[in-house]
Amino acid sequence: MKTINKVAIFGIIIQVGGIIYGIINNAQDVLVMSILFLFATSISLINKKK
Repeated sequence: MKTINKVAIFGIIIQVGGIIYGIINNAQDVLVMSILFLFATSISLINKKK
């Protein structure tokens, strides 16, 4: 597994934690930011160069 994939998976875990925090504490700004960064991180994980 490449280092960039490990970093991306770690980022996804952190963003899921941010989403859970945003839902529990009704923090809409944290929730929106976490969803945007989760989307950006998942794109870099899915985008594979052949």
